[in-house]
Amino acid sequence: MSILCPLFRWQTLGRSLVLAIASSFIIGCGDSEELGQITGTVTVNGEAVTNGSIVYENRGRSISVRTNFDDAGQYHVRTYDRDGLPPGTYQVAVSSTRIGNGDSPFVGGTSEQAPPATGPAIPEVYSKVGTSRLSAEIEVGKNVENFDLK
Repeated sequence: MSILCPLFRWQTLGRSLVLAIASSFIIGCGDSEELGQITGTVTVNGEAVTNGSIVYENRGRSISVRTNFDDAGQYHVRTYDRDGLPPGTYQVAVSSTRIGNGDSPFVGGTSEQAPPATGPAIPEVYSKVGTSRLSAEIEVGKNVENFDLK
């Protein structure tokens, strides 16, 4: 019996230590970081892009967010649960493809087709973060990021 008591105390101490460490990580991982709210317009030679999407990527922080342009050619960056992105430098890409909004099925199932492309053609070089050479420095608060593609 005397051998089991010290063993039981060490197991309890070990569990308490693990729980304390885990609690500190959980407390430190809250949504307390302030964000930069991002809006803007993308144009090609001055004409607003209304059919496509924009990507903001920060590989160092493992962040990649894509959002569609509205009918006026504007965009608003939002993650799945928050408005904006953490501050930092982001690489940006623009493409003529849109992501789904949940209003229609992905592929098949109905005779509906994707809406025809409208607005100016986006040069292919801007479609990938690695080739676009577009970037944005996001700060806490409101950020307006307009891009005029040539």
